[in-house]
This record gives sequence, structure tokens and C-alpha cells, in this order.
Amino acid sequence: MALTLSIIPGARASSVVAGQSINYVASVTNAGSSSVTLQALATFTDTGTAVSVGQPNYLTPNVPVGVGNPTIAAGATSYFPFEVVYQTPYGAGPSPQAPGGAAGSQNAMPTDAQFVISLQSLSSDSTVASASLLVPVLSTIAPFPIAQGGGMQLSSGFNLVNLLTSFG
Repeated sequence: MALTLSIIPGARASSVVAGQSINYVASVTNAGSSSVTLQALATFTDTGTAVSVGQPNYLTPNVPVGVGNPTIAAGATSYFPFEVVYQTPYGAGPSPQAPGGAAGSQNAMPTDAQFVISLQSLSSDSTVASASLLVPVLSTIAPFPIAQGGGMQLSSGFNLVNLLTSFG
């Protein structure tokens, strides 16, 4: 097997937000002793419509089909970027101060809060390689519930009056 694949998360991939584009890089390493041509490189997911996966940019633009495929030398690695947009979860999560407690929204949270992004390639020596990456997606959508961890919330006038009269 000549090619080895891996998926490298981009800079913002550690804090995934629903609806925003996240960059990933497909790393293709030729571990063989001769150069090979990358015939196909595709990304996909098995989670349905909750995630939109873009395809890696590996073809040379404005050339006929079959001519713009990259050749990867023996022992070399090539990198091809692609984008992923996660459409879920779309509701606010539980309060950080009360996990499992009151949610910030009355909407039910979707059950698909993690995704598997897969990458597959076909090279000129007829070998197929694949790689997968498990990505947990956390909700960072407002409104989060008001913090209940003992910290005073001055969003209400009553809390401010209570503070002033408690120490007076």
C-alpha cells in the first residue's frame, strides 16, 4: 500500500461552533519506493445532513480531466485543504455551573453531537487508502442560562439592593 492518509484539524477545529466553517487538511503520504499519481481523493461522513463536508482541493484548475492530478514522489507528503460545516447542535447546552440542570432553550438537543469525517483515496497503482477522524461538536449558541454557581448576578436590581443592604 503506497499511500497513507490522515486528517489534520485546522486552527479553529478545537472549538467547533454549529453553522461555522472549519478548516481541515488531508495529508497524503507516499510510503512506497516509486512516485504515484493521486487519481481520486474524497471526503464523506455517515451522519446524514447534520454536517456538510467539502471536497479536498487536489486537482489543478483549468486543465482537462485526468491531466491535473498531482504526482506524489516516493517518501513525500502532500497536503490538500477542505472545509466542514456542522449544522448541529443548534440549541444552547446546559449551564456550566449546573451540568444536567436547566437548559438555555426549550428545544430538545439533537442526539448527534459527534461526527466521523472519513477520507479515501485511489492512486495510480490501484491502491485504496482511507482514514477517519472522530469530531465532537459542542454547542456554543446563546442564550446560555444565567450562571447559578454562587456568583452574584447584577442583571437584576434586586441583587444589587440585596448586596448593599447585607453589608450596611
